[in-house]
Amino acid sequence: MSLTLYWGCTIDSKFPRIRDALRKVLDASGVDFEEFSGDLCCGLPLVLAGDPAEASRCAVRLVRELEGAGTVLTPCAGCYATFSKRYGKAYGSELPFEALHSTQLIDRLIASGRLKLEGKGETSVVFHDPCELGRKCGVYEEPRRVLRSIPNVRLVEAEFAKERSNCCGGGGLLPSSLPELAIEMASTRISKDFLPSKPDALVTSCPSCYLNFSRAIERYAYGIRLLDVAEIVAEHAR
Repeated sequence: MSLTLYWGCTIDSKFPRIRDALRKVLDASGVDFEEFSGDLCCGLPLVLAGDPAEASRCAVRLVRELEGAGTVLTPCAGCYATFSKRYGKAYGSELPFEALHSTQLIDRLIASGRLKLEGKGETSVVFHDPCELGRKCGVYEEPRRVLRSIPNVRLVEAEFAKERSNCCGGGGLLPSSLPELAIEMASTRISKDFLPSKPDALVTSCPSCYLNFSRAIERYAYGIRLLDVAEIVAEHAR
């Protein structure tokens, strides 16, 4: 499999630790990969800002740059949804590559035995379903299978999960247009949906959710650890 990593703007600029974690997971699995070296955005912010014409032009430019990649892997839920659900219309034809979210590939690597995980201290985690990954793309089970595969990690489900999951407020350009509302939405999600089950860590698989949750956790000192799926897997990779 020819694999090209596309990080997306948010991870590239704000969360190098997620980038490092995914690299570690792929290295531990013996997966060869290249990294997209350009600085082209997938165009999702343009879609959300109401400029579909410029978003389509952005899509064409990026697809041209990625042409030749067998599989494009991204840890960004928004980028993945844009590749897999939005680009068909924008590009005007079937994409010349397969798009995968990082949780999908990690799930495959664990199932095939290429990625071995070891237990450490016992911990409980709750998973937040990103809107772009869940509602938009229907990816609900892969991240959960990954978390359940980690020895000594117990996944607890929130009352509002999967299709019933509440938005954290991190998407739709809300943090830019109404930042206080975005943080309060994340705070409500944490305090009302997650903390009652007393998890040690909150895990998600979207940098926009990650960023918004981090702001709420910092503001209200919730004392819960925040992790991307790739980060917790990297901590347990052999």
